[in-house]
Amino acid sequence: MMADEDGDSWSTLSSIALWEFVDKKISVLLSANSRKAVRVQAIDPVTRTIILQEETVDLNAKKLTFVLGHAISRVALEESEGRPRMTDFLEAEKAKKYSQDDINTRKTELHLKRLPALV
Repeated sequence: MMADEDGDSWSTLSSIALWEFVDKKISVLLSANSRKAVRVQAIDPVTRTIILQEETVDLNAKKLTFVLGHAISRVALEESEGRPRMTDFLEAEKAKKYSQDDINTRKTELHLKRLPALV
């Protein structure tokens, strides 16, 4: 799939068509004639801004680049199969699991530390 092919421009693609690019590696040609081949983290369907996730040396860090929709000339899929969707930057395996007692203790501590609201 490619934007700007067969009359489809990046600015006129439907939200469903934009969804096809999420979590896939794409090649983006910018209006400044520079090219990026990276993975798409998210796309804003209103402004057509793409959030790109670039590779970093540090595995615990992520480099995100925002490419504004008006700066995009052409977009092409580099790979058709995406990775499994991530709902957060934290992987589920690394997320700490709390017991019900821990959750209740944390709630109590939050309530004790909360400042009173003055009206």
